[in-house]
Amino acid sequence: MLVNKKTVLIFAMVLLAFALVTVIPVRVAWAQSTIAIPSSNNFAIPALNGNINFDLNGTYTQASLENMTWVFANLQDNSSLLPLELRVSVQNCNVTIFYCRTFNGTVPTTSLRYFVEGQGIQSFKIAPILQGGEWSVSFNRTFIGEDEGWAVSSDGVVTVTQAPSGSNVTLTYFFFPDLLGGNGSNSNLPFYEKHSVIIVTGIAVAATLSVTALVTFVSKKNKQKLAARNDVW
Repeated sequence: MLVNKKTVLIFAMVLLAFALVTVIPVRVAWAQSTIAIPSSNNFAIPALNGNINFDLNGTYTQASLENMTWVFANLQDNSSLLPLELRVSVQNCNVTIFYCRTFNGTVPTTSLRYFVEGQGIQSFKIAPILQGGEWSVSFNRTFIGEDEGWAVSSDGVVTVTQAPSGSNVTLTYFFFPDLLGGNGSNSNLPFYEKHSVIIVTGIAVAATLSVTALVTFVSKKNKQKLAARNDVW
């Protein structure tokens, strides 16, 4: 019986898709249902006289108030591929978050922008963030030096203390790899995260070569069978 090339290709691509899903762990929590972020939601912290709102298109899987801090699990801005965990605490003010996202490039960045009403205190922690970078903060597009209105703790909490009421505040974390003089490294990350690009590329190349070899083999076998039939007739 002759083997159809199209069937072989489909079978090979199914195997490739299965390998990518099983070998490379996916960060997105597939088993969890996502919740759209409505602009009407108000996440209050009554004990601190603070309120948190969102003005963005995105989702999260869970929101909970823990120790005067709202924790948003798998928060994902629709313009960002990577879901994040965002921890927010505000005191004596109201904030409206416009975006919280990651940008992949030569210098990967994570950025959050919000509007503040009231002269209060705002604290944020975003995860995951690669170690080996620096934070930058601006009030109304004016860059503010560290300890001149904001500070960052050893565990990565950025606290803004002097943002004027009615201002837009932008927090940006620039990750500098060792190659670019970063003060840390990704050596503590699992192997598949440190070398994910190489792994995926290797699988894709290997799969392509395998499919090409398989198609060539099947084609050769089909030709041999046709030749054998012609000899019989």
